[in-house]
Amino acid sequence: MKDRKNAVLAAIDDNWRQFRGSLDRLISEDMSKPGVQPDRSVIDIVGHVTSWEWELVTALDRYRIEPVGNIDQFNERELLRKNGTEARETIEEMEKYTGRCVICSRKHRVRTSSRWIHSENY
Repeated sequence: MKDRKNAVLAAIDDNWRQFRGSLDRLISEDMSKPGVQPDRSVIDIVGHVTSWEWELVTALDRYRIEPVGNIDQFNERELLRKNGTEARETIEEMEKYTGRCVICSRKHRVRTSSRWIHSENY
């Protein structure tokens, strides 16, 4: 099981590096222009991912998931909360929370079906 966990963490790390590398090729001005989705910019998407990573870190730290309520409303609240944040700040926040997610996933236990196991055992 430990080999599978290491493979999953390696794949997540590799994909995150590719994602991060794609951001490095953009300039802040490009990142702030809507168009990735009809009314969302690259930085809006990065902020969205970061909000959900924060939720994951919080759940791992507390060993439980707190409901966010209506997901669409949560996403809109987070978008409004991060509106006006510089691209650099949003990327720094993403890096901080992504790092915390990796650390938490390596040290915390994980719930599988009806029992808890320590993540280092799978």
